[in-house]
Amino acid sequence: MSMDDVYQKKQAGDVAGLLEALEDRDEYVRRAAVVALSGFPNQQVSDVLERVQFDDPVALVRTAASLAYARVAAALHQKAGR
Repeated sequence: MSMDDVYQKKQAGDVAGLLEALEDRDEYVRRAAVVALSGFPNQQVSDVLERVQFDDPVALVRTAASLAYARVAAALHQKAGR
């Protein structure tokens, strides 16, 4: 998968495709997918980002996942408080 594919999936709202990109061999594709997923706050995305922040072999991706997880968790918390 290319970076352009990730950006197209983000624009299309293709969460399943972005989740699939997290399995890519390219760490930059995985990082871009993590960042893109932060714009789709739902429980599935939260669960996956929580895992990736600890399990990805590359620190760059783990750090991005940690920040994305915090954004998604905050958005879910805010939704629940309404």
